[in-house]
Amino acid sequence: AWGASTVLLVPAVVGPKTGYQAAWDKSKAEIEKLLPLAEKSKVIIAVENVWNKFLLSPLEMARYVDQFRSPYLKAYLDVGNMVLFGYP
Repeated sequence: AWGASTVLLVPAVVGPKTGYQAAWDKSKAEIEKLLPLAEKSKVIIAVENVWNKFLLSPLEMARYVDQFRSPYLKAYLDVGNMVLFGYP
């Protein structure tokens, strides 16, 4: 409706109630539901790492994004957001 070509998505937050694997699995399942609409609309979903303790390194981000095998899911890797929890 807005003519957007890309939308940023923070896929998950890891914390006391949600472990890393649960965050990975749940966010993967939800993104898989969104991809058909993204493809139909020609809108890229850009997964962003923020200070959410998820996708802590470029290697994790690449593995996460690659598992979808879709040109409509890409990474928005902000190395500044990795400073507190990783080594950019």
